[in-house]
Amino acid sequence: MKKEEIGKLAEEMLFSLNDKETEAIGKEFDKLEKMLNFFDEIDTEGVKEMVRPFDTETIFLREDIPEAPLSPEQVLANAKETEAGMIVVPRVVRK
Repeated sequence: MKKEEIGKLAEEMLFSLNDKETEAIGKEFDKLEKMLNFFDEIDTEGVKEMVRPFDTETIFLREDIPEAPLSPEQVLANAKETEAGMIVVPRVVRK
């Protein structure tokens, strides 16, 4: 991935990257692309498609047991900043 593309993505996600970080991320994207291209080389001719990873349907999930929900005080107890009973988080959407 080109430096310009990484810079544009970082800007869109409100990140600031220096040249060293941009280069490191570019190398990681290149490694990932090589790994993904490996799947194109696998011969899947004649392989039956699967809807699930098992031949038989699995029924090993736990029972859904209703429990009392957390109180608003418990939810807000570990929040760094709250306002009017809500957790305040940094803005992530551009104006």
